[in-house]
Amino acid sequence: EFRNWESAWALEALYVIVFDIRGLAEQ
Repeated sequence: EFRNWESAWALEALYVIVFDIRGLAEQ
């Protein structure tokens, strides 16, 4: 249970990071 929550949080953080990188690459 704890691991699943941590995994979901990490996935969300990774998604935000990837989104940021894509935004910077477009400039």
